[in-house]
Amino acid sequence: MAADHSPHFLRLCEQARREIVEISAADFEEELSERQRLILSGREPAPLFFLDVREDHEWLTERIPGSTHLGRGILERDVERLVPHEETAIVLYCGGGYRSALATQSLGRMGYTRVRSLAGGFRGWKESGRPTVLGEPQPDLSHFRHHVFEGQTMTPKHIIVATDLTELSEPALRMAKSLAEPLGSRITLVHVLEPAPLPPGLEAFALEGMPLDWEERLLQGRSEAASRRMSDIAAAETSAKVTVHWRLLQGRMPEALLEEIKSLDGDLLIVGTHGRKGVSHLLLGSVAEKLMRGATCPVLVVRPTAH
Repeated sequence: MAADHSPHFLRLCEQARREIVEISAADFEEELSERQRLILSGREPAPLFFLDVREDHEWLTERIPGSTHLGRGILERDVERLVPHEETAIVLYCGGGYRSALATQSLGRMGYTRVRSLAGGFRGWKESGRPTVLGEPQPDLSHFRHHVFEGQTMTPKHIIVATDLTELSEPALRMAKSLAEPLGSRITLVHVLEPAPLPPGLEAFALEGMPLDWEERLLQGRSEAASRRMSDIAAAETSAKVTVHWRLLQGRMPEALLEEIKSLDGDLLIVGTHGRKGVSHLLLGSVAEKLMRGATCPVLVVRPTAH
């Protein structure tokens, strides 16, 4: 609420509001409905990015469906990678419409010409009875899904699925198939074979008769085993509607995977998590968050279904 903010902050926000364009929840919802009607008629609307500029914990707790998280603290730094064209339509929201007003003003000064702030922010949207999403970002069944998917058009042509070759990766692959089959997308399953840590004392043991190329033999054995496993998974998951390809990489996560996404021209990355201790524990500082921050395409994080 406004009463919770300092007078100087409120004056700054009011100044920003005089310089920007705000859009009401009702008008924005009507605009989204019109975009949906265009798609259903076979026409493609102009790109639209719907950005949540709140803090990470706010986004992870609850958000508006179809939005992409780009926190206020990194907005100016990262927005050009997400939205490279200055004439692209952007709508920003925060908790109550104050931070998004400042963010809209800032993007306008950067040269973006079609930026608007959602009046009332998240609280206004929720209090009006409109849908919200709880917990970890994932595809939802709201009207946003037809044309917006975490800030991108929901038409991925090449889906990359990161796998650790355990059952924890299975939900990610199932999600990829559910998206790829109706869209005719390609799926590539990617596993990164990282260097194996050496058990204590192994180097000394190696001096007592082990072959000089024992490291290469160990890596070769692990590589062959992983290749067989990936080939089996790809064959089992390939159907009449979608073919699952696979790639085995050697290197460190997440750097090796991020580079492969670029070379494969992937436009959606799906990764799995173990999902045992809460989203913030899983993502903050984890490989999953590094992928979300570093990938050149949208990232969908999928948790295992509770049994």
